[in-house]
Amino acid sequence: MNATLLQQAWFFCHSTFISLYVVSLISPVFGLSSQSMQLFATLFATLGYMIVLYQTHMVTPFNKTTIMKNENTLYFILLLNMLMTRTNFGSIVFPLMVYSIFHIAGYLISGPYAISMNMKSRLQNLVSIQSPIIIMAAKLEVVSIASLLVTYLSGKTPLYFFIFYVWFIINRYSSSAIMKTAFSEFRVGANQIACSSKCPKILSNLIQSGINALSRFGTTLTHVSANKSQ
Repeated sequence: MNATLLQQAWFFCHSTFISLYVVSLISPVFGLSSQSMQLFATLFATLGYMIVLYQTHMVTPFNKTTIMKNENTLYFILLLNMLMTRTNFGSIVFPLMVYSIFHIAGYLISGPYAISMNMKSRLQNLVSIQSPIIIMAAKLEVVSIASLLVTYLSGKTPLYFFIFYVWFIINRYSSSAIMKTAFSEFRVGANQIACSSKCPKILSNLIQSGINALSRFGTTLTHVSANKSQ
C-alpha cells in the first residue's frame, strides 16, 4: 500500500480522534451525551494506531519478542479493549490526545501539507515545549490506576480491565523512558511528603507503603532524611 496514502489516513484518523474527543468534553455543557462521541473518538484512535503498526511492520517485521515492546502495540491493544467493551475513561484517553497533538504537529511541520510560516512557527514552538507536557500526560496514565481501582471498588469497572490496565502500565514502563521519568518523579514527590514533619504518621505510613509498591519501577531513590515530629 502507498506509504503517502497510509500517512494521510493516519493523519485523518488522529485529527478526527482529537476533534471528537474535544467535542465529547464540551458536549455536556450543551446538555448532550458524550458517550457516542467518546466511542467514535476511540474508534478513530484505534484505526490510527493500527496504521502505525502496519507501517512499522512493513519496515521492520515484528517478532514475538519485539511486538509487545512496541508502544504502539500496547496502545492499540488498550484502545481495542476499550472499544470492544465500550469502556471510556477520560483520564486514560486524554494522554492519548496529548500525544496525538504533538504527533500531528510534527507531521505538519515536516509533512507534505503546505502551511504558512506563521503556523509553522507556532507548531515549532509547541513541539519545543512538549517534553514536560508529555511527562504530565504520562503521570496521568499512572494516576489512572487509582481512578480505575476506585471505579472497580464501586462496581463500575470490571476487575479484568483494572488488571489489564496495570499490565499495560507495567509494559509501558518497560518500553518508555517518559514513563520511567513519570514514575521516578512521583516517587520523589511522595517520599518528600511522607518525610515531612507536617505529614500525619498514618498518612506517612500509607504513602511509604505506596512507595514500596512502586519500588520495582525505576532506579532506587535516595530517601529524604527528615525526623518526624512526635
